Amino acid sequence: MSSGRRKLETWWLVCIDRQRKELVRDQLAVSSLDPSRWKEDSEEPTVFRPLGRLPLVRDHKSKRLTDAYILGTVIGKGGFGIVRKAHMKDCEGIARAIKEVPKRDLLSNLVVRKEASILQSLDHPGICRMFETFEDEKNIYLVMEFIEGRELFQEVVENLKKKRFDETRYAVIMGQVFGALHYMHGHGVLHRDLKPENIMVCQPSRDSGMLTIKIIDFGLAVRTATSISYRCFKQEGTPAYLAPESLDNLTFTPASDMWSAGIIIFIMFQGRFPHCWVVHPSVEDVRSDKARNLLQGLLQEDPKRRPTAADAMRHPWVQDSGSPASNNDRQLLNQIGDDNSLLQASDEPLLAGLDTNLLPQ
Repeated sequence: MSSGRRKLETWWLVCIDRQRKELVRDQLAVSSLDPSRWKEDSEEPTVFRPLGRLPLVRDHKSKRLTDAYILGTVIGKGGFGIVRKAHMKDCEGIARAIKEVPKRDLLSNLVVRKEASILQSLDHPGICRMFETFEDEKNIYLVMEFIEGRELFQEVVENLKKKRFDETRYAVIMGQVFGALHYMHGHGVLHRDLKPENIMVCQPSRDSGMLTIKIIDFGLAVRTATSISYRCFKQEGTPAYLAPESLDNLTFTPASDMWSAGIIIFIMFQGRFPHCWVVHPSVEDVRSDKARNLLQGLLQEDPKRRPTAADAMRHPWVQDSGSPASNNDRQLLNQIGDDNSLLQASDEPLLAGLDTNLLPQ
């Protein structure tokens, strides 16, 4: 047996062993974000401290992707390229999602390498993991965690169509989103494209039965010092979710991600975007007292007045998500009505979704 083959098989065994340990690690990490476990004298929620994973993220430049994986069907498409489901050779029970990005030009190459670099530095149960990368003459491949679940966008649209509303479930989802943002911002990473399409609601595990989420698509993410803003040269991201400072001045800070989270919560309750230029009057229509209070902070025009992710994790709407909603769910459903803009969109453009057809009027 060649030395290259032995090294590859050793790597597979390491991956398999890691896969078995991941469920336990995820459960411990999620429990660390439980507000009941925070120290009473601590000003900040407990931050998830990852166990060392960086040595297991491998950059394969001299090996072929097909030497290690059996490629399956395409499960996603976008401007970047495609995403395929794949299985490890000799261990087909382990599934991965492989993002295939063509080497069109120098800029696109730099973008995907930046995404890989950022993902390599993050290890949190609420963030999609990257395991390894491959490269050939035509493409760069990011081997990602395969997520069993669906987009939050799809869940919200389905709930609107069926006139179904679960404020407690939404609070749990957003509590985990805030936990992931708290971790990202603490590591100097801005997502810059937070929206329901980029939040996966995972199927509960057989053992814990816990609801979990994963933030995906770090194509526009940037790394910056936590106290310094990031300024781009052109508008980037999805306009309907961009904060005022990002739309007007092309400036992004952790507070910009928090604005996007506020827009997501507003959509959950109202089934539409806030009216342009009158965001705060729109928030007054939200009939959940605690959610409305949180939104009044998240959708502040001044980014310095918005709560941080840690503040949002401590907010009563999130912490009390295990208790009954503050208002009757049926009242909220009646308020959403039949004329909400999300239901006016067809089911086909779920990925484009709110980018074009559903911009605020």
